[in-house]
Amino acid sequence: MAYGYSLREQTEFESLNWIDSLVLTVAGGSLADVLSYSEQEGVVEQRELRFEELNFESIEDYSAELEKNIFYDPLKWATPEARDHVLMFNSVNDDVVPSFTQEALWQAWGEPEIEYFSTNHPLSIARAYFLKVNRIDDFLNYW
Repeated sequence: MAYGYSLREQTEFESLNWIDSLVLTVAGGSLADVLSYSEQEGVVEQRELRFEELNFESIEDYSAELEKNIFYDPLKWATPEARDHVLMFNSVNDDVVPSFTQEALWQAWGEPEIEYFSTNHPLSIARAYFLKVNRIDDFLNYW
């Protein structure tokens, strides 16, 4: 989100303008969909409380209400023109940041270079950290 935001002509966060490339590991968007469909314990608890307090009738209604109220969202600030400066590692078996939200973010960034893991969220992060460190280093040092 910070990188997409940094590419805008006028930003309120000038300190972000130095960012010139991005590596995303199991990141998703929209944030509303992540919060609506995640199975992470704390997110589920928050969702259940909001359903109880605000009387939502469906996940779709909840997601739509979140969408109206979330202004800082990685999906909204993706910048496809910068796709060559983005490397993504996504999981096809993620229920913490649901896989379909990772795919949506990849598409929003203009389908940049990507590698897929078949592991869950924490194992995908570990795989990227331990097995892809040289790949990440090479990518970031290229820019």
